[in-house]
Amino acid sequence: MKKLKLISLAFLCIALIFGVASAATLSINPADTDLAMGEKALLAVNVADVQGLGSFDIDVTWDSSIVSLSDGTDVIAGPSIDNLQSNVQRGRVRLAGLNSTLEGISGSETLCYLNFTGVGDNGQTSDVNIKVNRYGFLNSTFGKDIPVDQINQGKITARVSNTIDARIGVAGREVPDDKETTIKATVANQRNYETSKLNVNVTFTKDSAEVKKETYSDVVIAPGGKFIRDIAWTPGAEGLYLVNITVTSEDAVKGRPSDEKSINAIDYQLDIIGDHAYGYSSARVDNWFYFYFRVEANKAGNVILNVNAPEGFEIYGGENQTKYLYNSNYNYVYVHMRTSNPGNYAGDDFTFNMSANGKSDSIKGRDIRIYVPSMEVNSIGTEVVSDGSSADFIFNTLHTNNTNRNSTVIVAQLGAQGRTLSGLGYLVGYPYGCVEQTTSKMMASLNVKNYYLGRDDPPDDFDRIRNRANESVERGINVLVNGKLRGQHDDGGWSLWGYGSSEASSSSYASYTLAKINRTDEDLRHLLNGKISSGGTVQPNTVNFDMLIKWFNKNHKTESGTMYWEWEAPVCHSWTSQSNTPFVMLIHSMINETCEVKGEYKDYMLRNMENATKYVVNNINTGRISGDDKNMATALSLWGLEAFGITSADVSQEALDTAKTTAREYLIEAQSKEDGSWSTGSKYGWSNTGRITESTAYAILALNATGITGDNTTITDGINWLVNQYENGGKWGYTWASQAAIDALITCQGSVKTSGTVSVDIDSGSIVKNVALSDAAGTQRVEVTLTEDEMKTLMSGGTRTRGITGNPFGEVRYHTVDVTLTGDGPVIVSVENTQWAPLNEIDNLIRNSQTIQDLDAGETVHFTMFNRNIDDSAEIDDISNFTLAYSSSPDPLVVGKEGEITVGVTSDVDLFSPMIEVPIAGFVFDNTSGINDKSISFEVLNSTANAEQDSIFIQPEQWVADTPYSYSFKVTPDDYGTLNMSFRIIPLYDDEKVAIAGHNFDVTGNGSVTINVQNENYNAVKADNITVDGVKVFDTSSYTFSDLPIGNFSLSVKKADYPEVHGTVGITYNKTSIYNVTMPTSMDEPVLIFSEGDSGSIAGSSHTPGVLSAMKKENMTYNVSVMGEGGRLAIALKFPMRYLMTDPVVKLNGVVLGADEYELTRGTFVYDKDSGTYSTTDSTLVIYNSPSGTNYIELEFEGGIWGDADNSGEVDLFDALDILDFYLGNIEGFDTYDYPNVDDLNSDTIDLFDALKVLDRYLGNVNEFYN
Repeated sequence: MKKLKLISLAFLCIALIFGVASAATLSINPADTDLAMGEKALLAVNVADVQGLGSFDIDVTWDSSIVSLSDGTDVIAGPSIDNLQSNVQRGRVRLAGLNSTLEGISGSETLCYLNFTGVGDNGQTSDVNIKVNRYGFLNSTFGKDIPVDQINQGKITARVSNTIDARIGVAGREVPDDKETTIKATVANQRNYETSKLNVNVTFTKDSAEVKKETYSDVVIAPGGKFIRDIAWTPGAEGLYLVNITVTSEDAVKGRPSDEKSINAIDYQLDIIGDHAYGYSSARVDNWFYFYFRVEANKAGNVILNVNAPEGFEIYGGENQTKYLYNSNYNYVYVHMRTSNPGNYAGDDFTFNMSANGKSDSIKGRDIRIYVPSMEVNSIGTEVVSDGSSADFIFNTLHTNNTNRNSTVIVAQLGAQGRTLSGLGYLVGYPYGCVEQTTSKMMASLNVKNYYLGRDDPPDDFDRIRNRANESVERGINVLVNGKLRGQHDDGGWSLWGYGSSEASSSSYASYTLAKINRTDEDLRHLLNGKISSGGTVQPNTVNFDMLIKWFNKNHKTESGTMYWEWEAPVCHSWTSQSNTPFVMLIHSMINETCEVKGEYKDYMLRNMENATKYVVNNINTGRISGDDKNMATALSLWGLEAFGITSADVSQEALDTAKTTAREYLIEAQSKEDGSWSTGSKYGWSNTGRITESTAYAILALNATGITGDNTTITDGINWLVNQYENGGKWGYTWASQAAIDALITCQGSVKTSGTVSVDIDSGSIVKNVALSDAAGTQRVEVTLTEDEMKTLMSGGTRTRGITGNPFGEVRYHTVDVTLTGDGPVIVSVENTQWAPLNEIDNLIRNSQTIQDLDAGETVHFTMFNRNIDDSAEIDDISNFTLAYSSSPDPLVVGKEGEITVGVTSDVDLFSPMIEVPIAGFVFDNTSGINDKSISFEVLNSTANAEQDSIFIQPEQWVADTPYSYSFKVTPDDYGTLNMSFRIIPLYDDEKVAIAGHNFDVTGNGSVTINVQNENYNAVKADNITVDGVKVFDTSSYTFSDLPIGNFSLSVKKADYPEVHGTVGITYNKTSIYNVTMPTSMDEPVLIFSEGDSGSIAGSSHTPGVLSAMKKENMTYNVSVMGEGGRLAIALKFPMRYLMTDPVVKLNGVVLGADEYELTRGTFVYDKDSGTYSTTDSTLVIYNSPSGTNYIELEFEGGIWGDADNSGEVDLFDALDILDFYLGNIEGFDTYDYPNVDDLNSDTIDLFDALKVLDRYLGNVNEFYN
């Protein structure tokens, strides 16, 4: 009780009336007692030599740090005491007793028994003292004081005992059977006093038989100290071993006197799988790239990785690294490196060696090209030599520090046939196709194939040429039939990209080509078998010429009642209506030759041709064709009238013949007398070569259609002009011009077979090549590539013509070429030099033209060559007329998972039919889902940048200036890190004006994590639930969470009657991480709750108990040693909330950790002012670490001062008043948790008695421990 109940008033009155009592003796019995911590000792308070004792009031005091006494059952009344009241406080009890008889107690008697509990264990002694209080001893009859002459005090001595924590520490539960392993034996003194002599025994057993034993005798450990021994041990054989530590002493041993760990000795295996490492095939200088390989290991732990790479490579993490491997067949090891040295490196230049536990294995790298962001630049020189003549020209080479992939090719082409083969190669290899481009390839393929089918001198590789041609035609058919990519529309017409409304230009291209394939003498006609429909419906997967004729009839322009057709798609070239209308006549002629047109469709055809003839004849006979487009329009008009000009009520035969004659005579006269070409206006195309080529080719074909043969001078001169034109890859400006040129060359070249040998001399004899050409031998076109040694000679020679602006080490050199022909001609000889130039080593003159310019020499090479080849990783933004924006969903993308890329484009100018090319590199394109905008066309075709690569081609109809457009498509990244995506904008009207940009998309990856739940003895424990990143599973002891992105995720493991364990798990790309979670029965001492792999243990733990005092703050320190093999570990500790008066200090190996390096979960502390009580839950501290070997963790907590209610740092009157305010309900609580509770810590109550105790302390009535 906290209030002393006084003896009843009646007995006090009796005691006051009667006489004087005799003197008495008080004593504690037994007077001298030994007491161990936690044990009980019953001491009697006796009285002797007393007469008529009726009541007593005494205090008994002791040292509360040695023994303690609880209220209630620990205070027992003596046999003659009817009523005993007690007030137990810390180190003191007040006792008031009553004998209710009139005689009282006489002689000797036991007044009460005190049942003390030992709390000390250090050998110290506490006096047990009796003090008679104010009311003293009273006589039962007369109420007089009974004097006490003698008090025999007692004492209790704390029996010495030892509180220790013994641990066996192992880095992992598995060890190699043939390698020495260190076992750490630790005994920690958990007291503030030195231990007595201890005996420490460490034993190793296998199958219950002892295999090793270490004994340490007479071990004395300092206060809070540790006894640590590292024991070297080699198992010698596979199997399960038990390692036990047991501590004994002559004195009592408490706490954790023993510990045992099981260790599995295994035959360790370490194997690298595969013939070589995987990873990048190319990387940019100074950019990180990686190799990776798979490793099988049957034990978790650290492995040493040694990396050997060529000189100049920086290896992330150094040449010697430590990698953590799991007990798994799927450990993926990544090694990142970079270099400033470009070049090609063989896989054997890189070696990766892994070793651990006496085992090792190695693997080589893979071939890799280290490049400087570069672009392909070119220089071409060319000349024509004839009939024993000679010629000379120059070409340029570029010389910088890192110019690479230098290649020079001599190309010799014999007459029209050689030139034709070059043109065919260009068209058949053309990477993408609108309707015009598709049909250009088909037409050229047909013409070349058919030409050589009728001759006895085909090229050596004609079989390959024919196969390529046939494939080109077949693919084109499958594109142009109804329902396909560029298919015929249901109304009978075509559009440029296969969507939108039909228009005349694309309808003309497609129908002309398909009708030509359908000719009876065409050997590929069988490709159209079953694919031609007729009548009023265009059947799926067919072409319907009837509906095309009807479409032309319904979709025309009218002038003075006469129908004509305009060119509607301003693509790479554009015809006027005066050119396009006769081309429609050629289409109808071809259809009329190859199909039987009946009924209404025959009527449509007749009306179409009558109107077209009238329009064309009137244009010629009235002189309406004029200006710079007159040559092209006249040529097509003549060809159209020859093909399908018909008389009508409006056109007589005489008018028709007059028009033909006029056109023929004009074309002969209009031919250039200097070079044999026919000029034309700029409206016909972006390329001057292409425009003149079209005009010249059609003039040749038109004149030939009138009966002028290929041996005629006019035709021959025109053919020679076509032969002499040579551009990149063999083209004539653009695709349609190229096919027209091939058509003219095939149709009209002479029949004379020629041959000759060309001598090509570079740099005055430095390099000389002789090339033999022959129609009869089938060698009309020959390429000769300079050897490696010849390239070295070439690059070491030449004449400097200018330096590179901004690059003092760079220059352009020119090389002379002398060509001599022995035999017939003409022969076109060209030298094509191609180099890859680092972007930072060339100037704008070269970069903008992509040509090795030589302006300082006062001239340029004969033909410049624009090439689109730029490394995909080149970080340049040559997008002068466009604004681009990029995004991905998700962001970042995930390796191996489909994501969506969005590119936004805003053009500064109106642009008809642009194309966006996206080279497919580093990702897989989902060709089935296509592009988000279904109104546009797309396809996957050969890249313009790399012949061995495909690209996505997005083909909108047009862009309106300053209008944003957005295109999305699905991709699956190949690898994590960075996906560098290149974007090339190619306007169809000029496919050499390429805008190039690139963007890096971040790519993350996925991995898995396995959570195993166990108890302290490593036995499986079924958790109620396991949660990782919000995904929860139930009632399992182990679960693998798959397909998680790279990163760190929260972990929670719950089980009833166990503390909840929570932490963080790390996910590594393409790897299954393994974590073991321990469900501890208690966390009052630090416990290992979390370990990565199967490694780690607490090797030792000790703490210095805190002391509650009114003089200094309560301090508690834990020292923990943790052993591990490199995996992530976590130890946890629960502690009272009052330890968080300040933030804890956490040290790892003596270094203070930041708050983000451990996890602190605060408990709760709630006051109830109405009842004067409080409730609290413990806090938890979790320290994560990735130790290898032994690491030492120190946890320091600083609490408050006992009795300090206002957190002033001292105990004073104001603390007593604050406690009184709380007792009266005036304040809600305190900032000092339960430090105001000084009267009874077990009561969870703060009341008046605590205020009085604090006041006593302030007045000096009690000591710092409130005794």
